[in-house]
Amino acid sequence: VIHTVNFHSPDTGWTVARLVADRQPEPVPIVGTMISPETGESVRLFGSWQRHERYGLQFRFERYQLVRPATARAIEAYLGGGLVEGVGPKTAQKLVAHFGNDTLDILEHSPDRVQEAPGIGAVRARALREAWQRHETVHRIMVFLHEHGIGGALAGRIYARYGDQAIEMIERRPFLLARDVRGIGFLTADRIARAVGIQPEDPARIEAGILHALH
Repeated sequence: VIHTVNFHSPDTGWTVARLVADRQPEPVPIVGTMISPETGESVRLFGSWQRHERYGLQFRFERYQLVRPATARAIEAYLGGGLVEGVGPKTAQKLVAHFGNDTLDILEHSPDRVQEAPGIGAVRARALREAWQRHETVHRIMVFLHEHGIGGALAGRIYARYGDQAIEMIERRPFLLARDVRGIGFLTADRIARAVGIQPEDPARIEAGILHALH
């Protein structure tokens, strides 16, 4: 669970943070690239331990997965940590007290039901629904990018360029990545295109290949 975010670059995704981890008595220093890291998020990191000459032992991760908390206590900490805009500790406590372990499922699948929790009216419920949808969009895009071999700073740049349209753009016009996103050339765009099902003889691939060769 992300304990503190010491530094995060919106442009590159470079992140320095501390993590509360199993079998670790103190928060663990971690470094790597993330999109919008937030205190309270549960993550699974893949990387290795490295000793920095100035900062000491830290975990350098190459990729990560977002993990949803499963218990009511963990969900309350997850929501109350400022992860979702407009949801603070008191609102998180009200939601979890009413919905228990089903809180996240309610927010995702039946968000209008949050009005059932005491002290949450229609206006507040609408704001919560919109905030949760924005939060889920970012997570869905990150999962999609990682599943197709796009991690680290590239994922951050793709999201910064295309925002909520990132998945649609990659599925429909992946070769535009080479034009629009710094650090992605034809070869990387071609690998991504093949991962999303673009055929070798696709006219868009041929055009992008010719332009690459000419440049």
